[in-house]
Formats: sequence, C-alpha cells, structure tokens
Amino acid sequence: ATIYRASCAHGAVALKLYNEVGNKGEGAAVQFLRNLEPGAGVKIHQTNVLRTAILMDWLEGPSLDTLIANGQETEAVSHLLAVAAAVSRTNFRYPYLYRRMSAKFEKDFRSFEAKHNCPELTRAAVLLESLIQTTQQERVIHGDLWFGNVVLTEGGPRLFDPKGFCIDPAFEFSKALAPSYPMTTLDDYRAFITRRAAEMAPAIGVEPQRVIKWCAITTAHRYFRHALNTAEAQAELPYLQTLLNLSEAKINF
Repeated sequence: ATIYRASCAHGAVALKLYNEVGNKGEGAAVQFLRNLEPGAGVKIHQTNVLRTAILMDWLEGPSLDTLIANGQETEAVSHLLAVAAAVSRTNFRYPYLYRRMSAKFEKDFRSFEAKHNCPELTRAAVLLESLIQTTQQERVIHGDLWFGNVVLTEGGPRLFDPKGFCIDPAFEFSKALAPSYPMTTLDDYRAFITRRAAEMAPAIGVEPQRVIKWCAITTAHRYFRHALNTAEAQAELPYLQTLLNLSEAKINF
C-alpha cells in the first residue's frame, strides 16, 4: 500500500491506497476497525466501493516500539494491553468475513512436513494439532498486534493495520510476546517470554501457556517457510527450541 498525509475538515488524515482488492487488500481491516469501540483504533472516514482506497485519521504520536526503545517498556505493555482488551470486548459483526487461520496453519504445516524432516517441525505440528483440538471458541482478533502497530496519541493508544483473523484468541499476542530487541542469552529470552505471557494473557482472558504455545507455532511457521540452511535460520533455531520447550513445560505462573 501507499499512504499519503493530507488535511481536511476532519483534521490530519491518511489516505491509504492498496494494490489489491478484497482481503488481500485488507478489506477485512475496514470492517474490523468500524466494529471497535470509539477510541480503540484509527477512525475510518470513507472508503471506495472496492475498499482499495481508505481515508482515515492520521495518528499523531510515538508508536509503542518507540517507547520501548526509550526504555519505557512497562508503559508500552500497558498501552498494548489496553487496546488488546478493547478488541477482546468487541462483538464483531459478520465473523465469516474474517480469515480463519487454523485451517491455513494446518495446510502450511502439512506442506512443511512434505519438504523437511526435523524434530522441531514434528514437535510444532503436534503442538498445533493440540491447540486446534483444545480451542473452545474462535474469535476475531487483530492478528498483527505488536508494539509498532499501536500509536500513543493525546487521547490514548490507538491500534491500526489489523489483519482481522478468526482464531483462538490466545494467538493475539504471538508477535508481541517475543522481545522486539535482540536478547543476549537463551536464559534471558526464556525469562522474558515467561514474564510477558503472565502479563499479557489476563488482559484478554486466556491462559499464559496458550499464548506461549501460539508464539511457538508462529515462530516455527516463519522458520520453516524460509530456507533452513541460512545463517539467520541457524541463529534462530535455539530460540525456536526454547519456545517449544516452554510450550511443553509445566510453568507455574
């Protein structure tokens, strides 16, 4: 997409132009944002019929990842949890409009297993099946909720750029759970993940362990989607193994 900043009767606005139509052009994002309670997300003013052009408020303020970079992690997490809770409270109309992600993950992992043979992939596939089988109710979630997709405005935190997924709600923090800056040791990484899961899960009424498990699934999905013989992949492998270990452990939160 291409984004333009402009001024009009509403004040500062953003005009976002997509290159594709429908969900590939994030048509579900408009429906998602219009369902949110006032003040939780960026306000949509107008769209074209195909929803490839969207006029919305321009969000003034720092993103939450800027707060983290400035040493304000506690404040950033608090604001992220506020918008996550607002999403969790929302009764989304027409849930069939949102992409059902469990089936996609199952399909992708079957494809991975046809190409690769390694213990981490087997563990992740078993974990995914367990999560799907034990999901009590799928809900509409943001789907890409991390600190860079929330802006701290004068009126409070506002989220933007939702994917609009329908899945186990514990998936919501999959991207925000892992550190947004490099960790020096696996012990630090393990402690960080465990602490954040305990902080985040209560905001949306899920178990911390399930948040960790979905983070392991999304990390494994990213890992096996790319070439496994790259230096980056080899460096990431111990962190994936750590996430899988945490997913399988009994943690006393």
